[in-house]
Amino acid sequence: MELYNETKNNYIGANIHLVSFGLLELGCIYCVCIYSVNSKNELYYTKKSLKCMNCGRESIIPIIPNSLLVKKFYTNKERLDAIQCLKSDLYPSSNL
Repeated sequence: MELYNETKNNYIGANIHLVSFGLLELGCIYCVCIYSVNSKNELYYTKKSLKCMNCGRESIIPIIPNSLLVKKFYTNKERLDAIQCLKSDLYPSSNL
């Protein structure tokens, strides 16, 4: 659940990373996908939390240096496996 906490109040850190580096990777727990954005216009958010551009849910984890997806999982496959495990815990009846 520690990873789940990264889906909340994450817009500012993600935006800072995007402005600094010109590219931001995002992982969606619900879609179980990782995608990149390179413009602030591609960041969807509600209040302070990012929303997925595919499913519209607030289930996004920005893949930035202080994220557990960077600190504990080094490849995209490891990151997707971690996202899949979290999805199974949070959305057990989802068919996506």
